[in-house]
Amino acid sequence: MINTSEHVVKVCRPGAGVKTCRYLTMDADGWACARGNDDLEAYIEEQAAQGRMTATGINCSGRKL
Repeated sequence: MINTSEHVVKVCRPGAGVKTCRYLTMDADGWACARGNDDLEAYIEEQAAQGRMTATGINCSGRKL
């Protein structure tokens, strides 16, 4: 398994515009994944559906970063 920083760069792709994973977030500890967080995931889906996000990728099934 690749480590967190490699995973973020290779899979989540920050800075890649529409190819960046829409679920990539930051918290107090650094990178975080919103997949599986029902409230946050629903909010992100709503924002993406309304065209309010640049990052629109769904790059994996989720990962605890």
